[in-house]
Amino acid sequence: MKYGKINGLEKEVSAIFYGLGTQPFLNGYGEELISAARACGINAFDLARVYGKSEEVFGKWLDKNGTREEVVILSKCSHPSLLRKDRLNGKEAEKDLALSLEKLNTDYIDIYLFHRDSPKKDVSCAVEIMNEFKAKGKIKVFGASNWSYRRIDEANEYAYKKGLVPFSVTSPQFSLVERVNDVWGNCVTLSGKENEADRIKCAKSGIAVLPYSPLGHGFMSGKIVSSAPDRSALPRAAVKGFWSEENLKRLARAEAVAERTGYTVSQIALAWLFCRGMNIFPIISASAPERIEKNAAAADIKLTEEDVAFLSGE
Repeated sequence: MKYGKINGLEKEVSAIFYGLGTQPFLNGYGEELISAARACGINAFDLARVYGKSEEVFGKWLDKNGTREEVVILSKCSHPSLLRKDRLNGKEAEKDLALSLEKLNTDYIDIYLFHRDSPKKDVSCAVEIMNEFKAKGKIKVFGASNWSYRRIDEANEYAYKKGLVPFSVTSPQFSLVERVNDVWGNCVTLSGKENEADRIKCAKSGIAVLPYSPLGHGFMSGKIVSSAPDRSALPRAAVKGFWSEENLKRLARAEAVAERTGYTVSQIALAWLFCRGMNIFPIISASAPERIEKNAAAADIKLTEEDVAFLSGE
């Protein structure tokens, strides 16, 4: 497993995060999957207040294993309520943080993100909130999930002018297959030609990019084959968010590279992300130890320039 650096965080971070937003953790179990991820060298874990009992499960695992300084915990706050009520404010963020610290059984969180944006709200509010949490020692670094790069850039400009700590992490959707529909609502993707400028900005700035759904909700997981694609084999989110003729062509190209190299389709799709020129840390969410192991191994795969161009359709 390769390890990288996130600006402002002393710990080294595994090139791949393990995400706890899947069914086992939502329902209150899955400690063995956390252990499987650690066995593969993954030390970074993606959680959120709205991921059911994920923080509680991780807290229990942490208590049993006693490895707080060896792991990097990411959690998120201020997700809109079920009625879409805006929660991007200090009161709601502080409430979420207190609950997360309690469930995780820790006194600090390594990476803390706002979970969705409120584009009409001035970015100064978000910067001030996170700087306050950091000053109190409750978080180490911070950023945003599903914020546009423009908004993050605005936040950081404000931080620089005020002598405050800027955002150092962004978590958008990004994958070899391009999103065709926003499944969850108010979510941001870095995929597609229309987002090329933002990818370039991310690369130049060095901000840590933590893409979720790097396999298109399972589209690139090997559950379907391009020659005889079966929608019923995929979760609803994969069909709604990624089903298209162009993505089936991308799948076919990944299958061709996988067959020639001996890797799996998911490994090829993840390895492609590491060739995007960004400080990137994909978030995987496999629910079987053997798949976690294979996906984790993608961090060490070296694709040729020809393979990268081919996979990109260039």
